[in-house]
Amino acid sequence: MLGWLLAYNVVLQLAGVTRTIQIWDPVILTQILNPLTILLLVLVPGDKSFLLPRGPMQALLLASVAFAAAVGLVGMLLGQAFSLRYALSALFNGAAAYVVYSLGRALPSPIAGAPPFRLIAWAALVAAFVSITAVIVFDRLGFVQRFSADAYNQLLPFAYFLPGTMLAALATLLPIILSNKRGAILMVIAVGALFVAARLGTTRIDPKRAIPLALAALAAGVVVLAVAAPHLQNTLWPRVVGFLQASSLAELDVVSGGRLAELRAAFADLSPIQFLLGGGAGYFYAWEYGTEVILQHNVHFSPATLALRYGVPFAVVFYGVVGWVLLRGLIEARLARWDRARLFPLLYVGGAAAYSLTAFSIHIDLFF
Repeated sequence: MLGWLLAYNVVLQLAGVTRTIQIWDPVILTQILNPLTILLLVLVPGDKSFLLPRGPMQALLLASVAFAAAVGLVGMLLGQAFSLRYALSALFNGAAAYVVYSLGRALPSPIAGAPPFRLIAWAALVAAFVSITAVIVFDRLGFVQRFSADAYNQLLPFAYFLPGTMLAALATLLPIILSNKRGAILMVIAVGALFVAARLGTTRIDPKRAIPLALAALAAGVVVLAVAAPHLQNTLWPRVVGFLQASSLAELDVVSGGRLAELRAAFADLSPIQFLLGGGAGYFYAWEYGTEVILQHNVHFSPATLALRYGVPFAVVFYGVVGWVLLRGLIEARLARWDRARLFPLLYVGGAAAYSLTAFSIHIDLFF
């Protein structure tokens, strides 16, 4: 299974180049690989007892799938907006979340201590630099209209290397900064804050290691700025400044790429009962972005997508559970002085939760 995860991360990282040069959307690849991963977990011979619900989170996930199917079916019969394709997608994502979470409970802890997992982290980092090199080459040849690189795939190596191999963790910052994505920056801040909170006051600083590391961090920062500055000047930096200077919701909506308009449109037609129960699997909405009318069933804000599909109470409970898991993990990490293998899940979930506030990634990422 770890070998499959290795190939999964590397292929997705390299495929991101095709989106940048606008010849192919690798989301299609995700739509193929995710079902294959779930099929491998379910159909490959072996002990499948891990699929039996044994805890409250498994019960919540299982109930949400059945509930969304029932609500979506009732909505379809009542004539509300319904798409069979969206319904199947929503039900698969919910079922996949249940299968992956159930497997995670059954795996030996901590899985990040396994040697193949270290190989996955290094392979994801190397693949990121290969893809960045390709993007830079295509950019020089004039094939790139908007310079960007995939960043979310770097959460795994960043969260893995930060507690133990700081130089490798710093290297992951280059593709993250070059991604031009605000969610990626938020992700890094969340992981860094959790790491500092987990280690602050519990680890003694060795000057013999700290000084070379600080110099290496400074040199890495210079390299990152040298490579990224020409692109950040015309992409990420204006967006950050525009966000800070926005004085109205209309200006903030423009800076955010229409995210506020999307959020308003998602809930505009919901009835009070749908706020409570959600629109169910298959529900979709239409929103106007410029002169284009877009049909969607997700929102670029994962809590809103969960609320739209399963109801506001479910979204509140789900993110409450995530917050509790992070708080409990942080307390245990400080008390037990967790090593890298045990810190990795805490940092990864924290980064994934932060990123999910700027995109619908909560059911797309099989690790989260």
